[in-house]
Amino acid sequence: MGSVQINFELTFNDVSRIMTFNDVSRIKVTMGSVQINFELTFNDVSRIMTFNDVSRIKVTMGSVQINFELTFNDGVTGAVVSPRGSMTCGDGESICTKDVNLINNDIFLERDTSFTVSLTDVQYIGSDVTIPPIIDLEQSAATFQVPQSAANSKVGFLLSEIVISEDNYQVVVMVDRVGAYGAVDVNWQAGYPTGGLPIGFNEGTVTPNSGLVSFDHGVSQRAITVLLKPVSIQDLFAMHITSVQSSDDGGAREDQERSLFEIAPSGIISFDENSRNILVDETEGEVQLVIQRQLGAQGVVTVVYQTTASTAVPGQDYVEISGGVVRLRDGQQTATVTIGLLAENSPELEKVFFVNLTSVDSSDGNQGGGPLLSMLHSVAMVTIDANNDPFGVFSIAPVLVETTESGGACKLIELTITRTGGLFGQVLLQVRTVGGGEQWESDVIRQFANMTGTIGAALLAAERNASAGLDYRVLEESIIFRENENSDTVQLEVCDDNEPEPAENFYVYLTVVAGGGRVAGPGDTPQRGFTEVIILGNDNFNGIIGFSESSLYVSVSEDVNPTVILNMDRGSAFFETVTVDWRASYSTSGDISLDQELTNQLVEVEGSIQCPARVQICELPITLKQDLRAAYIVRPEFRSVNSYNFETGYTV
Repeated sequence: MGSVQINFELTFNDVSRIMTFNDVSRIKVTMGSVQINFELTFNDVSRIMTFNDVSRIKVTMGSVQINFELTFNDGVTGAVVSPRGSMTCGDGESICTKDVNLINNDIFLERDTSFTVSLTDVQYIGSDVTIPPIIDLEQSAATFQVPQSAANSKVGFLLSEIVISEDNYQVVVMVDRVGAYGAVDVNWQAGYPTGGLPIGFNEGTVTPNSGLVSFDHGVSQRAITVLLKPVSIQDLFAMHITSVQSSDDGGAREDQERSLFEIAPSGIISFDENSRNILVDETEGEVQLVIQRQLGAQGVVTVVYQTTASTAVPGQDYVEISGGVVRLRDGQQTATVTIGLLAENSPELEKVFFVNLTSVDSSDGNQGGGPLLSMLHSVAMVTIDANNDPFGVFSIAPVLVETTESGGACKLIELTITRTGGLFGQVLLQVRTVGGGEQWESDVIRQFANMTGTIGAALLAAERNASAGLDYRVLEESIIFRENENSDTVQLEVCDDNEPEPAENFYVYLTVVAGGGRVAGPGDTPQRGFTEVIILGNDNFNGIIGFSESSLYVSVSEDVNPTVILNMDRGSAFFETVTVDWRASYSTSGDISLDQELTNQLVEVEGSIQCPARVQICELPITLKQDLRAAYIVRPEFRSVNSYNFETGYTV
């Protein structure tokens, strides 16, 4: 009865650097008791501590004086505050305040340094109240810390934060101050302080190379944006603070432990440009990916990586890796990661898996935060190319067609197109004739001329080409092979032009227009991507062979000139070399019973002559022996045709 209970809490509320006692708690009291609550805050830039909102609960009768002691707990030369003080609450007042000035206003107050307030006694003023209040000893003291807004600044770089644009090497670093009291100017310069550049490295170019950063009161961080210009892996990039200035009470200081910022001295770790998206064949057995570090190569760096499945199946298409490790030595710029590939014999579509760089680490503890993992290129996509012809190998059969003209009409020849290997997807083919003067013939020759066993090489080697539109109909047809379809047919027309002609040829060939797949080539024997069509010689292409008019009846004198030249005429067709057998006879009907006597009349009674290709008249010399008989008959007989060895294409 009649006692006083005092409860308090001490805090800094804002930038005032004024300590304030204020109302923190409301505790139930009995009649006649007094409760005093207080809080200490800095209210403005006056660097005055104010006790405010000290509350008297229930009883406000009479004036109350509260005496206290105030101590600065961190060792600073010279007194910071008066060690003792008091505050008064008047009669009827429920809220009381008290300002406490710093003795030396130029003291450097660091953030998180602390003050302790202890209540020593509380009493009524005057004689109206005879029962004095008392202090609750359990709540008679409190300690509070200097907040960010009221503390003087220690300025340095925020070493844990950096933003680097990997495409243009634009860098954003943060200048940070511990304590945001007053205005501060910070000068910085690019590069290392004198003597600070590591041995064996070069000073990298930073633009701009210096600058000034200004902080208003209460602002804790400011950004600096620079551009780096790397020339070699030996370049190192850094920034350092050269001065910190403030005209406000207590000033500002440079934080020596954070005054140098090394920009990625251990590098940005990523996949090399040629390893970020790579196409491989499973038959290669492995894929090698190059890891690189850019900007810096200082220190030993450990890179952890793993494979991640997509359409490729681990253990079936590639060797799965989890927690793979590769190390870059001090000064080493690149390293290689090898992933095994597993080959299969069945046709397969294109498959994909990924290789992820999951973490980087350095044992060197560089100030710039050690190595950085690339935000853009820490994942490589590996595509295993479609293999074993998943969309099929297309061939045409038969590879050789021999045919004759059809006696004044056109006839159809059926060709079969076959799809072997894989049957995936829909494939569009084009089937064309070539070799008879088609408009695309020169393109085909140009495309394939230097490849043996191809349609282009066959065209160059052809001796006699048929004529498109006369000997055959031009074919240009599109064929669609749907998924799982493996064969189709086309019809080819060969026509009779009623002209004597030797054997002629042309070709039917395939090209893939869309959908993958390929045309059978030289390595796919016996399959082939083109068919050779031979139109055999026709219409007496080697001629109607007989004696010319001047040689049907011949007189010769065995005494004057015993040799006579008989001319054999092949008519209008004389395309190939032919061999003509001849025999002397007395009979035109084939009766040779009396021909034995001719051996006494002629030097030769039978033999053969060759009529060269493209020569119409052939000469047959006959030489007589001297005797008394005057007449005989020489009968020619066709024996063979050298070209193609066909005993056709002539009439005697």
